[in-house]
Amino acid sequence: MVYQAGANLGAMVASGELDAAIGAGRVDSPDVKPLIPNAREAEAAWYQRTGLYPINHTVVVKDSLLQADPTLAPRLFNAFKEAKAAFLQQLSAGTALSGEAQALAQRRSLVGDDPLPYGLACNRKTIEAVIQFAQSQQILPRQVSPEEIFASNTLDLE
Repeated sequence: MVYQAGANLGAMVASGELDAAIGAGRVDSPDVKPLIPNAREAEAAWYQRTGLYPINHTVVVKDSLLQADPTLAPRLFNAFKEAKAAFLQQLSAGTALSGEAQALAQRRSLVGDDPLPYGLACNRKTIEAVIQFAQSQQILPRQVSPEEIFASNTLDLE
């Protein structure tokens, strides 16, 4: 199947054209339900039980680009860190927040002041679990260390 960019995923799920979607938003159909009905509560329970914080996004850069410019990875890391600092100030300021920002603000009560931890050190336990899950599901063909999936000149950045 080929889909157009910008296609309405929710409508496609409701019509049966797609079996499932991530990030489809609200779907006005009694036949479409979330896979995990109380996702926020389930996420909180998982975190409290395991101490694993779900990683939802990553930044991936081709090795060839990192080799061509050794300053690229640290510059990207620091740019994201600066943007996050501004966002965290916005969360603390109590200004009007989008739905996603409100969810992150609420998550602070569970995980502490930083609901968006960056870097290897603060994410090690979760990254090790992701690697283990990927290996057991045969997504990864071999054992990898968390250090292998970070640019070496970002390993100490926080």
